[in-house]
Amino acid sequence: MNIHDIITSQQEMVDQAWELANGDLEVYNCMAVAINEWVDLMLRSLCETQEESVHVHA
Repeated sequence: MNIHDIITSQQEMVDQAWELANGDLEVYNCMAVAINEWVDLMLRSLCETQEESVHVHA
């Protein structure tokens, strides 16, 4: 998964969260927090993978 895939997935999840929340901002906000945590984890993992790749090729 690359950064473009992560951002695209984030947007899709945000759109789905809004539909599922059915206008309930409290529910939507809870889902948005979870989505942001997922994005953070995915980006950190991507960075770690790239750092490891740099060390292997160095």
